This record gives sequence, C-alpha cells and structure tokens, in this order.
Amino acid sequence: MKREEIIEILLSVRAPQEGEGDPQIEEAFAEMERDPSLKRIWEQQSQWDSKIKKSIHLISVPEDLKRKILAQNQERQQKSAKIISFPRYLWIPFAAAALLILSFTTFAFRENSKSNDFAQFEGRAVDFTQTVFMLSKSTPQLSEAREWLKSRGTPQSFQIPFHLEGLSQFGCRQVEFFGIRSSMICFEIEGIKKEVHLFVIDKADLQNLPSYGVPEFHEKKGSAVASWTDEKHGYILTGEVTLDQLKMLF
Repeated sequence: MKREEIIEILLSVRAPQEGEGDPQIEEAFAEMERDPSLKRIWEQQSQWDSKIKKSIHLISVPEDLKRKILAQNQERQQKSAKIISFPRYLWIPFAAAALLILSFTTFAFRENSKSNDFAQFEGRAVDFTQTVFMLSKSTPQLSEAREWLKSRGTPQSFQIPFHLEGLSQFGCRQVEFFGIRSSMICFEIEGIKKEVHLFVIDKADLQNLPSYGVPEFHEKKGSAVASWTDEKHGYILTGEVTLDQLKMLF
C-alpha cells in the first residue's frame, strides 16, 4: 500500500480497534508503528478530533429539530443498509468536514461587532483557539511562515520569545477579528504534547495595549494567556495549558 493511502486511512480512523478484520486498516496501523512520522500525523489528527467534539458540544440544537434529524437519519440508514455496506473509514472524513464547516459557521456568526480594544481582541483569539481551525501554511520553519505571512500583508517582522523559537512549529495562518487582521503561528510544547498559539497584531490597530516588553499572564476561558507589546506589535500567546507551563516559554 502506498504511503498516501496509509495516511488517508490513518486520518480517517480514530482507533486501531475500529479496523479489526479490515486488512487495509490493520496494515496501515502496523506501518504506523514502524514509522514515527506516520504516528505523529495520526496523533495530531486525534488532537483535532478532540477539538471538533468540544466545539460540537457547545452548539445547542432545538429539541424539535433534534427529533426530525434523528428520525430522518434513522430512515436513511435503513434504506442505505439495504443498498450497500459502506466502510466506516470512508465516510468519517465527510462527517468531519461537515462538523468543521459547522464550527466555522458558528464562529463566523459571532463576528458581528467592531472593536479595537486589545482585551476584546484577546478574548476572541482565545475563543478561536478553542474551536476547530485549519492552518493555511504548514511548515516547521519560522522563516517560511514569515514569508507566507508577508505575502498576505499580515505582520511578519515580529520578535518571539527565545524558548518559543525552540518549539516544534506546525505552521501559520491569517486571522481577522473585528476587521483587524493578525498573524497566527502554532507551536507544540514538547513533552506534554500541548499546542500554543501566537497572535501578532500591528500595534496601531488596537487600543488599551498591555505592558511593553514584559508579558502579562492570566487565565481566560480555561486557557492560559500571555500578552505584551514591543515597538510595532501587540502579542497574544495562548493555549489550553497551565500558567506555569506558559511562563516556562519566557
């Protein structure tokens, strides 16, 4: 089986037990145990799955709509079962995509106000990291991330804490809240397998900025947050980690 096919299966199956009796799934997981890079891909996908579940749990659905959906779903399942037996690992990506779109849509509806207050921007940044999102540029190199951000017109000539530079980097994307664009770079804290996300905003775009140079640490909505400024930029570093774990990056 080709590596691309193995990765496709690993991204679709949540646990090896799901593939018992399926030779393709069993082969994919066996190859994963031999190849650390494949295992890392599968572990990262598992982390995204957890975020998807958390986001879906926050969405309330009217009871009458729930009943209609369940009834229609049951009827469709009965009809489908008579037609074809569809391998579970093939429909999971479609379900995940639907949940991803739903999460994006839910978050987008909240972007209906304008503000240039740093604290409100920070709150929205924390909210965003707790939803499901995708990176626009996947790269382990900070220099490549800077080039990509520069091409999108978002901050790229920023300074980041020394210890943060030593972390594994997933990639970056452009994020916009309240009509203000920012750069977002994602890292992983080795050892505890936790992600932290750095937002960089042009200082001129916000008011009520935090202290110059020295980070201010606090907790917000279950996430640890550090915020600070330099000559040109405002910074927000956040993740679902403890304050002590976050402080070790400075």
